[in-house]
Amino acid sequence: RSTNPNSERSDKSTHEHTQQQQSMTTAVAKLRECLALQSAACDNGQRILQLCVIDHATGHGSTPHLHLQFHLGATRSTHTSPWSQIDHVTLADLRTAVAELPNTLQAPHPLLHIHPNNGGSNARNTPVPTQRSYVEELPRGKLSDASLLADRTCPVCIECFNAGDELVVLPCQGLHVSHWACLQPWLAMAHTCPSCRFELPTAKPAIPEGGAAPMQKAWAEMRRLQAPPPPAAIPLLVGAPVLGAPCTSTTPSWVRAGLSNARRLLPRAR
Repeated sequence: RSTNPNSERSDKSTHEHTQQQQSMTTAVAKLRECLALQSAACDNGQRILQLCVIDHATGHGSTPHLHLQFHLGATRSTHTSPWSQIDHVTLADLRTAVAELPNTLQAPHPLLHIHPNNGGSNARNTPVPTQRSYVEELPRGKLSDASLLADRTCPVCIECFNAGDELVVLPCQGLHVSHWACLQPWLAMAHTCPSCRFELPTAKPAIPEGGAAPMQKAWAEMRRLQAPPPPAAIPLLVGAPVLGAPCTSTTPSWVRAGLSNARRLLPRAR
């Protein structure tokens, strides 16, 4: 009995695709379980502050995978897990799984720190530094008030921001902020935002994504962080004149009423 070679190849391709989809579904479930276990393992008051990620979706064999490292702590990293590898998952899968974690003011979602993709057979994976002249034009300045970034940490050193720290704002969609001292060596090796992988211009001629608008937004964010806090409100005293209101006398009305009553009680001169 004769068989159709094209039909056999089609059946084999369908079977391989089905197996791949099943592997990916299982891997995503494993990724969610990994995040849940790490969250449950945190001591009281601690949480997953940041996830360091190396994305090996392409150029590293036929199996896409991620390398993950967890930074745990309350407001600063006090424990770092060893690197682990999860096969058949992508960066998009990780972002979805992180978004499913509880998100509160006391325990917001962990930050993602995307490391440069070193090595691999694909030439695109070779780290390329950010164009030096572009780095010098990035918005930089000193933080005026630590409360403006109370819920954030530097994605490189995972330390809190303090008033007086010199910061840099990247022109990515999230306007991610880093310590300038931390980001300089990063940009000397990579041309992406360490939090969202937004691409910056390299030494080769390039036009930043979106043109000049992202840089203008980054400068606006830096001006907000540099602005001095507003002066504390001065409470009004009872009976004190209000600025801008018409006033016929510098003596409060309740004082004038008291003086009038006192005069009526005094004996009249004969």
